[in-house]
Amino acid sequence: MLKDQKQIMKNWKNFDKPLVSISCVTYNHQDYIENTIKSFLIQETDFCFEILITDDASADKTVKIIKKYVDQYPDIIKPLFHQTNQFRKSSQPHIKNITRAQGEYIAFCDGDDFWSSHKKLSKQIAAMKEYNDCNVSFHGVKIHNLLTNEISEKCPSKKILIYKPWKIILFGNKLYTSTVSIIIKKKIFFNIPYFYLNAPTEDYYILILGSLRKGALFIPDVMSVYRLFTPNSWHFDPNLSKHFYENFKCLFKFLLSLKIVQIYLFPVVIVKLIEFGIKSFILKFFYK
Repeated sequence: MLKDQKQIMKNWKNFDKPLVSISCVTYNHQDYIENTIKSFLIQETDFCFEILITDDASADKTVKIIKKYVDQYPDIIKPLFHQTNQFRKSSQPHIKNITRAQGEYIAFCDGDDFWSSHKKLSKQIAAMKEYNDCNVSFHGVKIHNLLTNEISEKCPSKKILIYKPWKIILFGNKLYTSTVSIIIKKKIFFNIPYFYLNAPTEDYYILILGSLRKGALFIPDVMSVYRLFTPNSWHFDPNLSKHFYENFKCLFKFLLSLKIVQIYLFPVVIVKLIEFGIKSFILKFFYK
């Protein structure tokens, strides 16, 4: 049974400002959003958090479900409802939440995924405070394939690791760094890089941004569930070639933004650009 707003907030030490802002973006997620919101509300913390939900002009009952929980948790859940779909205009879906976030940390979760552990926030924030040099962290996840109904566990290590930027760039989502597992320090977004604004694969570029200083912290706990093949997800995009081409353009802009001290990343980025280019070419000409 869910705690009410007063019960959730009773253990918070500071009410003045949230330590963590949870960024959730929804679009036609009526079958999933309630489970997602509940996974936020079960978090047991001694610090204040806020839940920022941006709905990208859903045409189903998603907004109605969100409003039901806003009425019950008005001091915790802060919604934003778009009248027109912004993602179709190539606008990064989490940007609005990032710019209005009050927390020192931003935790991400899309409206069709959810957190499976009530200790997710407290464990991840504790780890980031211990490894304070790291600006971003991620953890193990379960992958729920909705086409086959199979559930697999993806956890690249059984111990805490710090991944260097080159490894994040080169291997990306092969590490299963899905958005649902990521927490990043908000200061990384004080000057949002132009290459990020139209990034088609958001979690990949969030990790790149966060890892540039001292790497990305991996926490060996499985605390989230990422759903594959939900309706409206990029997996069903009939033009996957364009998806990889947009990644190519975004990563090229990142290459141009590299500073002198980051020039060692140049060869790795080139390799990844070749990969995106080949995938875009193959999908365009061989999978019509």
